[in-house]
Amino acid sequence: MEATFEKLISYISKNPRTVTKIVALVFFLYFLGYKIGKTMALLDR
Repeated sequence: MEATFEKLISYISKNPRTVTKIVALVFFLYFLGYKIGKTMALLDR
């Protein structure tokens, strides 16, 4: 487990832009899903 974590850390330090893009994408998708979920809940009533 720790070896995987160290690999991840070294990958992040080598490719900060790629990691930033992935994090932004994940956050955006999560936000989008949250918005859709709230809208669906309102439409269900």
